[in-house]
Amino acid sequence: MSLLRYLILPVVCGLALGACNPDPQEQWARAKQAYSVHDYQTARVDLMAALKTRPDDPVFLELLVRTQIALDDGDGAETTLQHLQTIGKAPADHVILAADAALLKGQFAHALSLVNTHDSAEAARIRGLALLGQGKVAEAGKILGSDLESSGPRSALMAAYARYLLDEGELAEADRLARQALTDNGEERVALQVLAGVAAAQGRHAAALLANERLLKIYPHDLTGLFGTVSALGELGRIDEIEPVLGKIERLAPQHPSVVFVKARLAAERKDWAKVRAILQPLERDIDTRPELQWLYAQAFLNLGQVEQARAYLSPLLLHEPHNGDVRLALAQVQIAGQDRRAALATLRPFADDQQASVQALDLLARVAGEEGDPQAGIYAARARAVRNGS
Repeated sequence: MSLLRYLILPVVCGLALGACNPDPQEQWARAKQAYSVHDYQTARVDLMAALKTRPDDPVFLELLVRTQIALDDGDGAETTLQHLQTIGKAPADHVILAADAALLKGQFAHALSLVNTHDSAEAARIRGLALLGQGKVAEAGKILGSDLESSGPRSALMAAYARYLLDEGELAEADRLARQALTDNGEERVALQVLAGVAAAQGRHAAALLANERLLKIYPHDLTGLFGTVSALGELGRIDEIEPVLGKIERLAPQHPSVVFVKARLAAERKDWAKVRAILQPLERDIDTRPELQWLYAQAFLNLGQVEQARAYLSPLLLHEPHNGDVRLALAQVQIAGQDRRAALATLRPFADDQQASVQALDLLARVAGEEGDPQAGIYAARARAVRNGS
């Protein structure tokens, strides 16, 4: 759940009065206010400016390390904590802060070692997340779920466990725990993200949109909430409302890999296949590592009549994702466009036993089977009718 942002807020001093001497107390006041409303980028800018004048101020430094962790800046947080320790002013919860910084840096074993002798709820959260980072999913779940009654503030631990349950598909329990976390702390960020994620996973897209709006009202720069809003708007068919949200994402994280996908998907929704191709073409060298981009690129080629280019992307993609119905259907359409109906029938045939197959896929299977004189054509047609009629 990386939340890197790149928002530059320049500090402008007197243009005609020569060099200015900003008051560090004013910068501190601005930073404190920005932090209180979760505008962490602004808080960091003012704190860094204030520290130029008072580099060893422990109050400034402590707020900076908390700001850096909120911005997923593990390296910066580690450096600031080391400075606090050097001047003998480490915060009371410096071990948890150091462990959070280690998690952000991917140093999962180090994070575990830091909280090895701690038994608070925050230490349990660190242990669970570190184990997840090490791929020990079942063990992480046990830690997160069994320590919910640990001492200290528990909302972040409950939210972390709710996120774990969401990822494991246990939606009702994830929703319950997220709401419980919000009862303890109404601004628990991960819990707000989980509520939106549960609604989206349940297909309640209007509810997901409202949940993301609630999240963004408190954390206006939250990328999870912004991408969730884009997804919900897309599912609701409110395509024209996506671009302003996407513009905000681009300003906050211009290099985020999902930005290109959303831009291309938006063009695809508008059937502007030439634009889809133009967006994705600069990434052609690396597109093989992004299945969702491969699929969109192939769709663009197919709809622009470039059948062989589409086939070149879809064939290997289906080998890697044989259960992906969208890819299977798209490859069959490419094969039909290339007059290779026999290959298309072979590609489509697995839909006959797929309980999740769409009416479109089953109709195409029945049609191609009929054209090829396949003895199963009637059975396929009956299955398509049954699915269409909801039986």
